[in-house]
Amino acid sequence: VPLIESLQLARSVMHHQLFEEAIARCESKVVEGKGFASELKGQSIIPKTAVRMLAIAEEAGSTGKMLGSIADIYSDELEKNLTRLTAYMQPVILLVLGVIVGVILLSVLLPLTDVSSFLE
Repeated sequence: VPLIESLQLARSVMHHQLFEEAIARCESKVVEGKGFASELKGQSIIPKTAVRMLAIAEEAGSTGKMLGSIADIYSDELEKNLTRLTAYMQPVILLVLGVIVGVILLSVLLPLTDVSSFLE
């Protein structure tokens, strides 16, 4: 698939305004004949590591393979970050649920102790 067509396709499926704008700017510069990686370098939203990897791949003529590798790297990083986030969230959720159960128990038991004091 040609690069310009790929950029158009990527832009059409984006749901993030900043990425859409970055891809659109890059697409217009590539149409003008500028380099893909050199245009991504000016986009602050694109990670510098990915831009450097693409610059090397563009010189070597293996941009497609490198884009796949970059996607795999960031997919693994996302999975690792989500795993870490869920590990941090579990104790917090458990604590919140414990507080909710405690409040419910107190709301049931406190009126019972008041009723038992009236019976004596």
